[in-house]
Amino acid sequence: MIISGLKQRQIPPPGTYTAYLAWWIELGTQFYEGEWEWKFSTHWELTETRATFKKERGPEPFLLGKEITAYIGKRANMRKIAEAMFGRSLTGAEVASFDTEKIRTCGKPLMVPVSHETGRDSETYPIITGFAPVRKGAKVPAPVLPTLHYRIEDGTGGDFVKLPSWIQDKILASRELSGDRPTKSEIIERNVRQAAANATAEPEPDDSDEPDDVFDLDAYSDEELRKPEIVKEIREIIENLPCSNAEKANQFRYLNQLVRRANTPAAPPDFSIKVEGGLSDDEAAEIDEINKKLAAEFTEPDEYDHDNGPAT
Repeated sequence: MIISGLKQRQIPPPGTYTAYLAWWIELGTQFYEGEWEWKFSTHWELTETRATFKKERGPEPFLLGKEITAYIGKRANMRKIAEAMFGRSLTGAEVASFDTEKIRTCGKPLMVPVSHETGRDSETYPIITGFAPVRKGAKVPAPVLPTLHYRIEDGTGGDFVKLPSWIQDKILASRELSGDRPTKSEIIERNVRQAAANATAEPEPDDSDEPDDVFDLDAYSDEELRKPEIVKEIREIIENLPCSNAEKANQFRYLNQLVRRANTPAAPPDFSIKVEGGLSDDEAAEIDEINKKLAAEFTEPDEYDHDNGPAT
């Protein structure tokens, strides 16, 4: 018998979930990639997906975290959260001077796509990959988890003691509480590590023909895009995005490209016999016949119905 001393974590399966903002935590000004940036740690209650974490409490919703920057640019997560909650695009005046308290106090649900990633410790982690509005007319249950709001001005008081230790450590390392700026040697060391990582990383794909994403379609795996129910769910999310019809059309077009790619088998290996010169007509005819039989082993990929899945 082989047993493990490791405790198995419960995580939600990949998919798109209705979510409420449960925790809004100010991390303060954090040193990130050579610059100081104001950060928030947001935690989302997946209201309709539950598991038993402690027997005495029974089934509870999952709570997933997403760290965001205090930035309201077009592609920023904070902008996506605000527009998904409000169900509309932000006005120019709102973008020029956005009050983050509007997000914390909004209380409206949104949709979050969740995928799985493998960490350096070989553990599988659920990752929130985007934010989108709830489908119009959808009935959403009320949240059940208690909310938590931490302000950096509270220091180690307020709700600080309720936070997980790893979040406490981040807050204590903020410029507001630590007062320490990274040394020159620390910055150089970080830049060297980043340069080494960039040198070994695969080049970024050319996305010049891809849409100006409001919703991150690339977060979905080929396996997920082969499931008609997930594709249908994505299409509903795109339909309800707070953007122009032209942007929606680009999203639908790109989704169709991804679905076709996910459902098209890789080209079969070429087992044909290739001989250059020196063959008689009879030998060439025999090899040609063998190659035809080998080619017959493979068929063209099925056509794909984007609403109902592969043709059968």
